[in-house]
Amino acid sequence: MLEWLDASPLAEAVLTSSLLVVVALLALSVLVSRESGPWKIVRSRWLFIAVAILAVFASRWPSILYHLDLSPSEAQMAAQAITIRHFPVPWKSYDGITAGPFDSAVLVLPALLGLHVSFGMVRLIAIALFGGTLAFLFAITRTLYGELPARLGVLLPLAFFCFVRTPDFTSYSSELLPMFFLMAAAYGFVQFSLSVPRALVFAGLALGCLPFANLQSSILGVAMFFIALVLIMRRAGFLPEERLSSPISLVASISVAPLFVLTVVILSKVYRDFYISYVESVPVYLHSNCCKTATFAFFTEDAFFRTFAAASILIAAAAAVGIVLFGPAGPRPTVRWFPPVAAIVLVPVAIYAIEVPQTPSQHYLYLLFWPLAATAAFMVGYLLAEFKTDRRLRVISIAVGACVALVACVPLIRLNVTHENYYLGRLQQNLENAPDPVTAMLLDHVKPGDRMAIWGWMPRYFVETGALLGTRDAVTEFQIEDRVFPTYYRARYLEDMRNNRPKFFLDAVAPDSYRFKDWAKEGHQTFHDLSDLIDSKYTLVDEANGALLYERIDAVKPG
Repeated sequence: MLEWLDASPLAEAVLTSSLLVVVALLALSVLVSRESGPWKIVRSRWLFIAVAILAVFASRWPSILYHLDLSPSEAQMAAQAITIRHFPVPWKSYDGITAGPFDSAVLVLPALLGLHVSFGMVRLIAIALFGGTLAFLFAITRTLYGELPARLGVLLPLAFFCFVRTPDFTSYSSELLPMFFLMAAAYGFVQFSLSVPRALVFAGLALGCLPFANLQSSILGVAMFFIALVLIMRRAGFLPEERLSSPISLVASISVAPLFVLTVVILSKVYRDFYISYVESVPVYLHSNCCKTATFAFFTEDAFFRTFAAASILIAAAAAVGIVLFGPAGPRPTVRWFPPVAAIVLVPVAIYAIEVPQTPSQHYLYLLFWPLAATAAFMVGYLLAEFKTDRRLRVISIAVGACVALVACVPLIRLNVTHENYYLGRLQQNLENAPDPVTAMLLDHVKPGDRMAIWGWMPRYFVETGALLGTRDAVTEFQIEDRVFPTYYRARYLEDMRNNRPKFFLDAVAPDSYRFKDWAKEGHQTFHDLSDLIDSKYTLVDEANGALLYERIDAVKPG
């Protein structure tokens, strides 16, 4: 089977494209008026959801089987997750830098089922988070506008997620969890606007998790908070005291996650490390990245994202024109027009959040992806809701639904068929090939559960060996580069080496490594105190492709 798929990428593309076509037809089946017999099954929401899930897995499983990390961030968070299972205190056992502790903590979930953290499992969690976010978008659109707009609204993001090839989009990234929280909060606010007061607490709890899932996403969280305040002020039927108590309730629920994290930080006595690493270091890091802006070319570089963004804008703009031309005169209910306006407001906020770090990476585009997807879904829902109020315009709903489905699916299907799928052609090779020389060397010495410190930017070695972090740093960017409190980060690294006494130390600064390759300028010997510690406490036991493996002297077996 794998050999056939490797030799027939076009067949795989046709199969996955066909599944998306079936999803689109099931979306449009809502327009059929029959409610009995086979049509009842065809119109079933569960059938629509089941085929959509099948389409995702049929498209994504080749990337799930890919045995190496698809991005350094994915490897870093997976490495931290392995350690969290045994040493769960953030900023003491592990430091995810601006990604936050929750992004890595969620990857521990497979351990609850007795599974180990691997790149394939991490990508399954990525699919689950994307699917959960999509489910919230579906639920919001269906609640506000009905079944047909909900199904049409998820077609475009579903098509993108099925077919995109770029590693930053097929790997686990730090934007997936916060966007899940953000859409969950949006769902809570919608339920609150429809007279479910307790939903405000749910929304606040989700919103409060954002700062510890990804610092960048907090910008979107702040915008969502102010949007929620406007929603509270405009909510019909509120008594004056309720307009005061609701914001207080929202702020209180938002505070739950930060208070929990701060309590853990204080009880673990890592307040100083939390403050320096997660608060004080951030502006210094941003300043050191000055002027590496995300240009228009960055937003349009990836063909799949470019197509998705263009389709989102086209669908939303066409729906807006339709609302102006065909919508009845007079005021509309706030619950109908407020969601698309809120989604539109989040678009420039997302662009700003992408620009802030001054180091544009493609996975940052997920911050923009969901506001665009929501804008298109809500605008179509708004348009179809306007048609629904006028019987003369109902027939136009069929044409609108067909056009939305075509714009959402056809361009991305074309890319799926015509673009190379570089996960195919190597499936059999991925399963049969021996590990690279450095990994093979490590597997000869390092056992799962051993503590290992790595100097450099190669966290995938933790995942491939099952080793725990020897220091709280899965990567040593700030210890090697002299731009963000190097004295603090080097002292902290040295302290961890002395306290944790990792069994192994790997200097991974080598020609084939990521980012740090020049051993003479970036190797551990450039940090003299660390070099002295390694010389006195460790002995060189192996070397491969320039990577040097040291073992603690008192752990080396005699002979």
